[in-house]
Amino acid sequence: SEETVADAGTVEVSTPTRVNTSQSGLTFGTTYYLLNDGTISTTDTNGNGVVGYALSATKILNTKDW
Repeated sequence: SEETVADAGTVEVSTPTRVNTSQSGLTFGTTYYLLNDGTISTTDTNGNGVVGYALSATKILNTKDW
């Protein structure tokens, strides 16, 4: 998601090969993985797979269809 939303709210979800521009603190060229709590990490500790690749500190290229 590109935004924070309350329970039962409506949220926009990024689709594969879409650039999400609402991130922060990313490292260019780094692979990011989904954690069970919904955050992303540079380590695949939960086996959920790759979310995408950082294009800049604030942009990630989504590569997985959730």
